[in-house]
Amino acid sequence: MTRRQLRTREVEQVVVPTAPGLGVEATRGVDVVLRLTRATCLERSVVLQQWYKAQGIARDVVIGVTAPRAGFRAHAWLEEPGMLTHTEFTEITRLPGASAAAMGGSTR
Repeated sequence: MTRRQLRTREVEQVVVPTAPGLGVEATRGVDVVLRLTRATCLERSVVLQQWYKAQGIARDVVIGVTAPRAGFRAHAWLEEPGMLTHTEFTEITRLPGASAAAMGGSTR
């Protein structure tokens, strides 16, 4: 569903359904499904951003590129606290997660 939406919509307009009753401890299961379905880095980042948002946790999706001389590559990732930065990529855009205050939670 996310893959189809990313083909026809702006990334900010993608809607990811959430599973009721599952808490943040089910994140590993969501990650396994994304790997099994061979989700792209952008698909994975958008789905996990929405998953965390449903748990009251704000995370930004970051999209970066490498310099053309290094063999152009693009990558998307979900920025998480304590995460090592992707120094080989230059950030070109950021899709902010909802603010913690707006969600009534924290950035954990």
